[in-house]
Amino acid sequence: MTIHDRRRFRAAFTLVELLVVIAIIGTLVGLLLPAVQAARESARSSVCMNNLKQLGLAVLNYEGRKRCLPAQGSPPEIVTANWARQYFGFVIPVLPGLEEQATYDAILKAANTGSNVWPWGISACTTKRMLSLECPSDPKAVALSLGGSTPTNYFANMGDFLQFGGGTYANRSPFWQGSNCRLKDITDGLGKTLMCGEGVTGTAGGSIRGGVALSVSGWQWDAKPSLCLARATGGLIAPFVSTASEAADFQIGMKWYATGDKSVFSSFYPVIAPNGPICSRDSYSSGAAYVTASSYHPGGVNVVLCDGAVRFINENIDAGLPSDSGKYTGASARGVWGAMGSIQGGEVFNVD
Repeated sequence: MTIHDRRRFRAAFTLVELLVVIAIIGTLVGLLLPAVQAARESARSSVCMNNLKQLGLAVLNYEGRKRCLPAQGSPPEIVTANWARQYFGFVIPVLPGLEEQATYDAILKAANTGSNVWPWGISACTTKRMLSLECPSDPKAVALSLGGSTPTNYFANMGDFLQFGGGTYANRSPFWQGSNCRLKDITDGLGKTLMCGEGVTGTAGGSIRGGVALSVSGWQWDAKPSLCLARATGGLIAPFVSTASEAADFQIGMKWYATGDKSVFSSFYPVIAPNGPICSRDSYSSGAAYVTASSYHPGGVNVVLCDGAVRFINENIDAGLPSDSGKYTGASARGVWGAMGSIQGGEVFNVD
């Protein structure tokens, strides 16, 4: 073998060298992939926060024109829908502020030309995808939207006191059925009071995010969170899929335009800390479940406060003692989280 032949032979990779290169590449990919995923989630979270910011501004612009916040159910804009008025959600009145004037006009025209017109019977509602109401971190919401459904990830704060059967406690929430809450009524401070928060769309199965534990005894009115929390074990809600109704996808966040006793569509209650379980007092979720704020962002949820500021709330925020019943007057029994949900509780706390 000549010197020239040896040099040509040594120019090739050996099997060991090739394996080393592959190992190095694999290690680099393993190091870079989490960073890439984190960057993508950061971008999605930024989009989500911007969506909430725009929704908050639309609500505040509405209050500036009407001198009250939009009603979560029975808005004054729906004048002839009779019984069905209660099902029109708070987003509809603020559509012009979201640059959806044409959608707003079409909904009002359809709702006010007949009696008992439900929002899900109006094509301007059921065919309108609202990208500004979807969090890109929620894969279910994205899939539903692309499939022609009209989900939302942004829910109105209904206060820190569970309500059922039409009961309303104006001093606990900026929104309620037929409400006319003014900014000056929020005496706890606009920058310390929740306007809207995130919620993931409903899913079947045992996941805490998007799942509902049904038939929880005593889960109504001033219920103790411990009743609901007792159903959650090991990251799952148990027992969960035990009936046909529990096996179906729940209606949480499925209709951006609807509310009423179907509160799961666009309402949440700051009773249980973010990303905690959702429970229902009945064997179905659509009208009897109380939605807990949740998201697929690591560690918490985004919210918009009544001054328009957007904040990220850690899922470990103080939510009071689970064994305590709720209070419909005075300071919240739900810790800092509940205090952010009430508008006239008189609590003293720091949002940061």
